[in-house]
Amino acid sequence: MNTIKREEWKNNWNLFFSSLAHAEKAAANQCRKISTLLESTDHSLADKYSGFALDEDQHFALAKDICQPLEVPTEMAQKVYRGDLMTDNASILERTAIIHLVFEPSALAFLGMLKQNVYLFAEDEKFAARVEKCFGDILRDEVGHVYEGKLLVQERLRHSSEREIRETKRSIRRHRAFLKVGLKSFFSNSPNLNPFLEQMLSRFEFYFEKSYAGVFA
Repeated sequence: MNTIKREEWKNNWNLFFSSLAHAEKAAANQCRKISTLLESTDHSLADKYSGFALDEDQHFALAKDICQPLEVPTEMAQKVYRGDLMTDNASILERTAIIHLVFEPSALAFLGMLKQNVYLFAEDEKFAARVEKCFGDILRDEVGHVYEGKLLVQERLRHSSEREIRETKRSIRRHRAFLKVGLKSFFSNSPNLNPFLEQMLSRFEFYFEKSYAGVFA
């Protein structure tokens, strides 16, 4: 893949990185909602999700720091980050599954690929080093979140109704589609990046299937 020029970075990658930052902030907000829902029934687990929220706040700060500048998300992304694609009064199962089975696997896939290839697409080596460190710091947390989160979703599944399970599966499909379509939309004017994007999506599918199959299949 050829090195991406500065203008292409501005028009494409900065929008994508900004969306990643906002997604981390949305995850923090969702973890706090989960913590609140759990307070009356499982204080220990509520504390755990409060801790997850603090991790996601830090991820937002890290991702925001590499945006030049932090862009406003698309209208669709704003809806997703507000939770509009979830079921009304979404269950704890749905909320945890969207975080741990969809968004965190996407972070592993997208950030992992970018961290490995950052020097191919960033002309400024100092900035590339900042991106590499930022993504490395986030990934250290996300690996643990995905593993532990899958176990937490499995446990929640045992206490969920058939309706909650059906709603959760539908919500997973919607959010999975959003991530795949959204990634491509950021680079619709850069066909030279298609092979790299396909690799990112392939890796996302791998992590998603691994997580999903461990819970619902």
